[in-house]
Amino acid sequence: MRPDDKADVALRFKALRRLASFSQRYLAGLIGVCRQAVSDIENMRTMPRYTTWGLFVVLEAKHLAEAGRTVPTGPWQ
Repeated sequence: MRPDDKADVALRFKALRRLASFSQRYLAGLIGVCRQAVSDIENMRTMPRYTTWGLFVVLEAKHLAEAGRTVPTGPWQ
């Protein structure tokens, strides 16, 4: 389940992009949305759909594991 707070989601999107050195366009392509959708999520204008969130979480877990970090925990994980 995704967080209810737009700020939490925005921070996770931005953190993954920094960690993986992704552009908004590249991340968008990986999770099946347009670049504007990533921008809107990061700027707290919208929330990702649940399917988009699911793809994001898988990608986030992969990159965090490669960096030796853990996935954030919470009821929305």
